[in-house]
Amino acid sequence: MTKTNNIFNYMLNDPESIDEKTIYENTGVNVDNVKEIVMNKIHENKPAVKKHKKKGVVFYLIAAAAAVAVVGTTATATGSFNSVFGELLAGEMHGGMYAGGNVQVQSDELDIDFKGIAGDKHEVYGMMSITKKDGSAFVENADDYFFGYTSSSNDKVDCILSPMNQLIGKLWYFGQEMQGGNITYTFKDTNTINAVISYGSQYNIIGETLTVNESKPLFYHVDKVLCTDEEIGEFFSNIDENTDMSQAPYLIAQREYESTLTEDQLLTFDGKGNFVIASEYPFEFDYDLSVKLNYKDTTKYLNEAKGKTVNFNNCKDMTIKELEAHAFGIKLDLVYPTNDIDEINAIQDKFDDKMIDRIEVTMQDGTVYKANNNTFYQSDNIQRLEFSFSSEDWKTVVINPDNIVKVVYNDITIYGE
Repeated sequence: MTKTNNIFNYMLNDPESIDEKTIYENTGVNVDNVKEIVMNKIHENKPAVKKHKKKGVVFYLIAAAAAVAVVGTTATATGSFNSVFGELLAGEMHGGMYAGGNVQVQSDELDIDFKGIAGDKHEVYGMMSITKKDGSAFVENADDYFFGYTSSSNDKVDCILSPMNQLIGKLWYFGQEMQGGNITYTFKDTNTINAVISYGSQYNIIGETLTVNESKPLFYHVDKVLCTDEEIGEFFSNIDENTDMSQAPYLIAQREYESTLTEDQLLTFDGKGNFVIASEYPFEFDYDLSVKLNYKDTTKYLNEAKGKTVNFNNCKDMTIKELEAHAFGIKLDLVYPTNDIDEINAIQDKFDDKMIDRIEVTMQDGTVYKANNNTFYQSDNIQRLEFSFSSEDWKTVVINPDNIVKVVYNDITIYGE
């Protein structure tokens, strides 16, 4: 992941053993104060690279989704990008927000107001608000409940691909396990739920149909607040290289209370960034939705970069095959200096897991976006890297590829002067 403000990185338990249902992404950590230390610690504990394994793409969930207030137009009007997505995404979507074509909703009990979609070739975000048809409330007090988070739940969010893309998926390595989506729910009030739909794919999804099927989202009641978002933020705002991370407030609370939990309770973060004891609460929430992804393609291939030699970890002879810019980031394909798998293995054996891939993108107005890439995957002799950018308040940055004037990868200018 390029950036994360998920303080589960400091959990005492192995992250691989944590139940998906207990992970909630938004933490409220002040990233300006902790970015360097957090990133360094992540890389110190980074597992060894697995060679020639299919690795799922990490699609960036928007941290601000837990606090978004959906406003703006309905699906029958074009509206403006900022009126709907301004609290979710930073920047201005080139071409604006799109209402989405052929929106179809089926639910016996819910009214769904689909606000619109914004996306590029590989990622799309949709927003909607949900109420009950009978006008009744979902909960008696929205402050006492929150929705949990599950990652890459294809049974809930999927994209119907064309027959050609399906065929490519069976033949091409990059097409394997490289798509997924999520839904993030938050309460606007006791009667209204806001939802953010996100989906990402290695395929070109423009013109395809996005489907959402929901029945029982993870839903929790706050039984006890153990430490607040403010207390956690204060701790992280004062850390340095000598800080004992085991004394983070939420870790102290974990050690104190984990033995007291009942069978239906867990320790997690609520939608406000507080560390709490919560119990799963039964919540029926049935609807089916489909929408045509009818927005424009703003992708730009920066062909000037093709053929340039760059450094990837300890390999100094990687050749750029393709540099692609799209609304939500940069995709970079690098070619190893050999086609021989054994030789590629030998190169990777010399990799330093603490080394970080860095990219800087300069826009026409002088704005510079920076990102680190901590995950990558490989197909034969091609290494694919993806970079996304975040604003200071952790919104996903939208860029206009036509306004890119310079790209620097690992201190080497690969596009522009």
